Amino acid sequence: QAESELARRNHAYIKTIHSLMAKLKSLEGAKKDLERVCKDKEGFISTSYKQRVTSLQDSVQETYQSLEEMRNDLDNRKSELTRLQQTKDDVALYVLQAAR
Repeated sequence: QAESELARRNHAYIKTIHSLMAKLKSLEGAKKDLERVCKDKEGFISTSYKQRVTSLQDSVQETYQSLEEMRNDLDNRKSELTRLQQTKDDVALYVLQAAR
């Protein structure tokens, strides 16, 4: 049961990571578009565009941090799942040996 719960959570984390990666890709594309506009029309960019670039940079940074946290959590979950599998195998071996 614990394994199925971990598997379900891992699936949810993977789905979230994919969603965050798509969002990150979209934000990076928007950031690049804004930077290109800045180069082409540097003298005409309003303060609101500069604020938008800063906001996007902050959002990208937050998304990177969130993605890194999710990756670390996923790694931890994978390690825990491996540990649980090993424990299950050890218990099964112990039961078999005890039954002899």
